[in-house]
Amino acid sequence: IFQPRRWAVEALARLGAKNILLEYLFLPKDVADPEDRFGEEAVESAAARFLSAWPDDDMFQRLLELSENHMLIGLIETLADYRRAEAMPYFERALEDDYYRLAAKNAFVKMGALSRETLVSSAITPKPHSSSETPSSLRRRRTAVAILSEIGILAEDWRILKKLTAESDVELVVNVSKLATDFASEKERGMIVRRLRKLAHPAPWDLQEEIK
Repeated sequence: IFQPRRWAVEALARLGAKNILLEYLFLPKDVADPEDRFGEEAVESAAARFLSAWPDDDMFQRLLELSENHMLIGLIETLADYRRAEAMPYFERALEDDYYRLAAKNAFVKMGALSRETLVSSAITPKPHSSSETPSSLRRRRTAVAILSEIGILAEDWRILKKLTAESDVELVVNVSKLATDFASEKERGMIVRRLRKLAHPAPWDLQEEIK
C-alpha cells in the first residue's frame, strides 16, 4: 500500500526536508512486482512534484541529473515549471512512451515558442532511422507535429516540415498539412491536396473526416 508513503513524502515536504526527498529519489530501487513498482513510481512522482517548492538553480541541476535515469510524470511537471531548454531532451524522450506522453506534451506547451526548434527537429527525425522506424518513434513525431499546431510555427519551420507531407503515415501527413495553411505556396497547397486525396480512401474514418 503506497498511499501512507505518499503521505510521508508530503509531510517531509511540508517540513522543508528537501534533501531527504532528493536522497529518496536518487536511492537505487529494485522493485520486481509490477503493482509495487507502480506504487513506488507514484510516491517518487509525488516527491518530485513537492520539490517544485524550491525553484532555484541548484534544485534544477539536481532534477536534471535525476532525469538522466528516471522517467516520472512528477519530474516532467516540475522541470517544465522552470521553462529551461536543458530539460527539453527529457520531454522529447517522454513523448515516445504512452504513459508519459501527455505530461511531456503539456510540458512542451508550457515552454511555448522556446520549444519550437526541438519539436521541429523531433518531427523530422525517425529513430533508429527512416527505413526501420520504431512505433514509439512514429508516435513521438506525430505528437511533436500536433504540439507545433498548438503553439504555432514560423515560415522557416514550414520550410523544414513540409517534406513530411511525403511520409507514408496518414496521421503524420494530416497533422503537418494543418500547418500549411498559413505558409504553403499555391503550388505546395495543390500538392498537399493531391496527397491528402490519395491517402483519404484507406485512412480510418476519423482521419478521413480531418482530411475533408
